[in-house]
Amino acid sequence: MRLCLLLLTFSLPLFAQLETQEFAPDPDDWQPAGTQKWTATVPLVLNEDAPFYAWSLLYPAPAANTNMGVRFSHDGTTWTTPQSVRPDAHATRADCTVSELNFYDQSYAFAQIVVTFPTSLADFELRLVNPGHSRAVDVADHDAHRECPQPNYLTRADWCPAGDCPPHPNPAATAPTHLIVHHSAGTNSSSDWAAVVRAIWDFHVNTNGWADVGYNWLVDPNGLVYEGRGANVIGAHFCGTNGQTEGICVLGNFTATAPQPAAVGALVDLLGWRSGELELTATETGLHSSSGLDLHRVSGHRDGCATACPGEVFYDNFEALRLGVEDWKTVNCNAIPELPAPADLAAEIVGSNLAELTWTDASDNELYFRIERSPDAPDAFGVVDSVFADVEIWTDPALEPDRTYFYRLQAVNADTVSAYSNEAEVTTLVSNVGEASADFNWSVFPNPARTTVIVRHDLPRSPTLEVYDVTGRLVAQQSIGRRATISVAEFPAGIYQLRLTDGVRSDTRRLVIR
Repeated sequence: MRLCLLLLTFSLPLFAQLETQEFAPDPDDWQPAGTQKWTATVPLVLNEDAPFYAWSLLYPAPAANTNMGVRFSHDGTTWTTPQSVRPDAHATRADCTVSELNFYDQSYAFAQIVVTFPTSLADFELRLVNPGHSRAVDVADHDAHRECPQPNYLTRADWCPAGDCPPHPNPAATAPTHLIVHHSAGTNSSSDWAAVVRAIWDFHVNTNGWADVGYNWLVDPNGLVYEGRGANVIGAHFCGTNGQTEGICVLGNFTATAPQPAAVGALVDLLGWRSGELELTATETGLHSSSGLDLHRVSGHRDGCATACPGEVFYDNFEALRLGVEDWKTVNCNAIPELPAPADLAAEIVGSNLAELTWTDASDNELYFRIERSPDAPDAFGVVDSVFADVEIWTDPALEPDRTYFYRLQAVNADTVSAYSNEAEVTTLVSNVGEASADFNWSVFPNPARTTVIVRHDLPRSPTLEVYDVTGRLVAQQSIGRRATISVAEFPAGIYQLRLTDGVRSDTRRLVIR
């Protein structure tokens, strides 16, 4: 069974549509071409009406001395110099190695895989792509009166009008703390950069197996910005630690040459807008929690792992890039009237499954308050409700027993969102466990407890209350009246069993001490 998809397929292109061809050589397709050198040739069936073709090679992990390349021919006799195969630094496939995305002229009629000193000739696949010609579009104004102006950009419908580059079907949100800059490591010249973006989308989705193009934004040498996954969405671009980042790819290879001034200017606009929206200072450093690294708020791909991206010449100018972003914000970002955060948030259990939140309205210009809740740990907040301006109380009825919930809220108006309030937490009551051996009523409150619990019962005689720890060891015992206050302050935190018995009837309750 082959490691990668091994089919020879193609599709007829429509205007600006992607057209692909996949060639997986069978054993009979390989021909000897010298000492330990083999070639496999395929006629190209892609439409020649294309701005260019792109190719990538999927292959098994080679031995140290294996050399691989891909070359092209008009007549099947005279061949170009093989283009070297280099592994893609972003690829995450476990079943095979993926090369970088490469580009070639659309006039060729044959492609050929060249392998020297192979350990195996199985499991190779050459993927070829015609991204189709792009249509002319007007770049729309997407600025929505933000604090920092949003640069104009091409939407997905602009750069992929045929609709065959669909977005991630289930994108995950993130709150970026770092903006990561890349280069595409591909061609530095093209007559159709939107077609390059489509080729990158196809490479990421149909070769790497991702759900969408890996970058949040892309910038071409002419200064046009392309929407990838968009703002506040987890991408696939930063060394497997993509949380809390947004990835911006400048199209081109900047190992030995600098990006065009128009591209750098658009990148500064984009970084200025995003860092202004996220309240990040480009020249400062901070912890990137997903990787555990202390990084500049505007960093290069190589800052997260061993890669040359975004290219040596480009990376050497990153300090000037960061200063340029801060200068841009000084000029372009307008102050918005402050919206103070709600204060003095408090939460209290007021029933078996009800939590009541109260807070102080510290602003006079909010439209509403947005309430967020996180179950079990204070790191998974999600919006649960919103209430009108000037409201200072809210009740949460959708709670489960024996769980801890954390809350926070923000004030929101048409221009901005406040900082978060302080966090408040509650723990709901523990459900009763066990069946009574005789009918009588008794209760334990509060549960969970910290210092004392109140035990009530309706037994006619004074029963004995026994306390057992999680190992079943009896740790306390006493006779109690119909209402007794029991001190648990000296008990270690944990789960205990309370057993109430009068020698005839008995019942058990679980008690949590925090």
